Amino acid sequence: MDSTVSCIFSSMSELVESFSGIRGIYNKSLTCEIAQKYAQAFLRLLDTKQFSNKPILLARDTRASSGILAQAFKGIFICEGRGVIDLGVASIPASQHSVRHFKAAGGVYITASHNPPEYNGWKFLDASGAVLRPSDAKQVIKFAQGPIPESKDGETGITYDKSEESVGAYIDFLASIVGDSGIKSIKEKKFTIIFDAGGGSAIKYIQPFAEKFGIKAVGVNCQEGEFNRPIEPTVENLTHLKSALKSSGADFALGFDADGDRAEMVLPDGEMVSGQYLVAMVVDSVLSSIKDARSQTVVFNDASSDLLSAVAKKHGARVLEVETGETNIVRAMKDLQSMVGGEGSTGGGIVSPQTCRDALLSSIIIVRHLTKTGKTVKQLIDSYPKFYTVFAKVSINPDFQIRSKIENFFAGNKSVKISKTGDEAGGIKIRHSGGAWLWLRQSKTEPSVMRVYADSKDEARAKELLEIGVKLVKGL
Repeated sequence: MDSTVSCIFSSMSELVESFSGIRGIYNKSLTCEIAQKYAQAFLRLLDTKQFSNKPILLARDTRASSGILAQAFKGIFICEGRGVIDLGVASIPASQHSVRHFKAAGGVYITASHNPPEYNGWKFLDASGAVLRPSDAKQVIKFAQGPIPESKDGETGITYDKSEESVGAYIDFLASIVGDSGIKSIKEKKFTIIFDAGGGSAIKYIQPFAEKFGIKAVGVNCQEGEFNRPIEPTVENLTHLKSALKSSGADFALGFDADGDRAEMVLPDGEMVSGQYLVAMVVDSVLSSIKDARSQTVVFNDASSDLLSAVAKKHGARVLEVETGETNIVRAMKDLQSMVGGEGSTGGGIVSPQTCRDALLSSIIIVRHLTKTGKTVKQLIDSYPKFYTVFAKVSINPDFQIRSKIENFFAGNKSVKISKTGDEAGGIKIRHSGGAWLWLRQSKTEPSVMRVYADSKDEARAKELLEIGVKLVKGL
């Protein structure tokens, strides 16, 4: 199981600009003026892609500042003569599906994901619905940091309100992946699930989702923009669900973040399911539902537990590790025509043709698997090999070139194998004899944080490696 040994939150007092998105504190490092510059920069990118005639999708999470920032983007798009497909408050999985459904040129999603309410930011989506590939994201950042061109003279763009239609289209999309037989079997089992939306954007999908799949939904924290618990769904932030599970007799509970791509699962005994095991269940379900799993390559990020590889290989599938970052997994899945992948480190299952971590899709894929196996979530987890993944955050100087120093530290050790992904700020994995590994990477969304993970079949060994990694980073 995952466990956090230490956690140091980095305050983003400065604007963070990376291929993962733009983030900062609203009205301090992140303002409407910056949003307007990025709106124009995104238009310039779309012009280079020859998408000048298609509308742009715009959606947001439930933070108080999200509507204001969305208006800043919309104002630029409309003045530049671009149509805007406005979803209002929407989850990012539904928004990414809507880019494809409405055949938009791309999209902008306003969110700071799991960060506290005073933060905000945005992600840019391409015509497939996926977050921009790093090269395109860097181009948008470059445009935004340069001189802003004068507005064009032309017709004012039109706004299309597609909020209600997008909800139905997204739920139908989930149903198409589960299939008619899967829906029938789920309805027969009569599941009860607690949905703790955390005041976030998942709220508007809970009831139609439950109705589509015949699930009894128990809502918690389902008032938009009321963040009665910290936004990030962690063990500490979801302890209240234990009593809710006991009183309702629910099969399990889901605790969402603000943009709805991530949900952590809590069991009736109060235990939170490791994100690694959550993705393992998604992979197991998808591969067991297709005829030729051996033709599949399952794509993971390089911070995912070896558990995921073990589950994939059980079905005869190949595995590929890529640099951490949802967009890297999605691009590799597309290239390899993979049906499933994910980020075990964040519990993010990705099921094609979706182009992001999708909490509701992952949960219903798991529920379908429960109906097929006749097992509870706990029984399913116990049927998998036991791996222990522990992790920590360590404060660092963001300008310090630390990966090369970590590599040099282990370079003379012949009992380890070193692998790297991405640039100097990318991941480095030190795999020890016996299979246990240590992984380190500078955060793209919190540049003054180094993320450290360790994974082993032996819990004590995993904790030992994590301690080595933390001490190493602090020493450097």
